[in-house]
Amino acid sequence: MAGLRLAGVLPTSQTILAHDLPLHCTPDGIYVVSGQNGASGGIVRAEDFNFISFDDLASIKVDGKNISLNDTVEVQTPCAASARFIAEFITKLPMLRPSDRRQKIKAFLADTYDPAAIGKIEKSIPKYFWTIKFLSSQLFVLVFLILPAALYSKLADFVNFSALSVCIGIIYFLLIAAAFLTEKKLTGIDAELKACTLPSIIISPVNALHVMSYLTRNLYFRFNYLALAAYFMPREAFREIIRKEILLADFFENKSDRQDWQFFWQLKKELLQDLLVKCEISMDELSTPPEKKDQTAVSYCPLCLSEYSEKRHNCIDCEMSLKEFS
Repeated sequence: MAGLRLAGVLPTSQTILAHDLPLHCTPDGIYVVSGQNGASGGIVRAEDFNFISFDDLASIKVDGKNISLNDTVEVQTPCAASARFIAEFITKLPMLRPSDRRQKIKAFLADTYDPAAIGKIEKSIPKYFWTIKFLSSQLFVLVFLILPAALYSKLADFVNFSALSVCIGIIYFLLIAAAFLTEKKLTGIDAELKACTLPSIIISPVNALHVMSYLTRNLYFRFNYLALAAYFMPREAFREIIRKEILLADFFENKSDRQDWQFFWQLKKELLQDLLVKCEISMDELSTPPEKKDQTAVSYCPLCLSEYSEKRHNCIDCEMSLKEFS
């Protein structure tokens, strides 16, 4: 979204990690996009999808944020918890029959695309968050506003530095205590991540100022970014994101006749349709042509919105089929 955003600067800022991995599970195996080409939102080629059948899947390893398949294919995830979560799911698939894998994949993806589950986590966040926001804001004001002003201005003659230091220490202690109590209430953070949060804010006062970011960043790691966009983003912004995702799903579905390939993209389109229904967005809204920037243009790319004044079938940049303005 356009505009100046003080992300991560203010003590009340929250961080949300989500995933849109270049890794697609099917009843027969896993498709992995080479080089993470899809990260920028453009269309990747069908040949960029590397297929690993479950019969050939010898090893699945997790190294921090990375998932390694057969020690040759590496997939990056947003956080270590996400890597372990996805690797655990993939590990179970080879042990199932293909028909059971279908149901397992459907259930797994349905959970990651569920805005209602995000709402439950959001509503279950303890009221301690308000205490943490208040204390971290007070600590921020004291350390970065009042203390520098007292040190480098004439306010030094009127400030009792001993009292100021004691006040900073008390708020710092209360903030750590509130963070500890809050962390025990959170269900979206696994034990390993909880063990890392408190030492990091105790050792570094700067981290303590941004404890909200530490406590919230892994609450939603198991959800697809589209579900988070549906829940948190304004309607107009989400509508543009899901419009492109539906176009990409249609584009890829027609790139191969393999049953497992068709299964994944048809399932993804079903999940996208469900998101549209939950957000009360119709397909007619998504198919509305954009406003012309070049009055001589006769067609446009529905994905990147490039305009063309001469008739042609596909977009030069993303290969998507063009649509006419009329």
